[in-house]
Amino acid sequence: MLIVPLPPDAVDHIRYSGKGTFMSEAILVIGATGTIGRDVTKQLAKKNATVRAGVRDPGKARMQFGTEIALAPFDFENPESFTGALEGVENVRHRRGY
Repeated sequence: MLIVPLPPDAVDHIRYSGKGTFMSEAILVIGATGTIGRDVTKQLAKKNATVRAGVRDPGKARMQFGTEIALAPFDFENPESFTGALEGVENVRHRRGY
């Protein structure tokens, strides 16, 4: 599993397979309902990545993403939420707000 800071052009930095498609493992975007996280999540989904949105509020996330994006409850203040969100994930992308 790879955990790295999320640059604004994050989709360009995520590993592709040799055929120009994303690897089959899920990519977890933490903070997916934030300004940058939301855009990255939608871009990954558009490019057919297996993307999972790590969110504190699934209701808010469902309103933003509809049913197109898999949601995973995730909260840094609740370590018990990590296990389910990280299951089957190869990459974690997080953009810390400043």
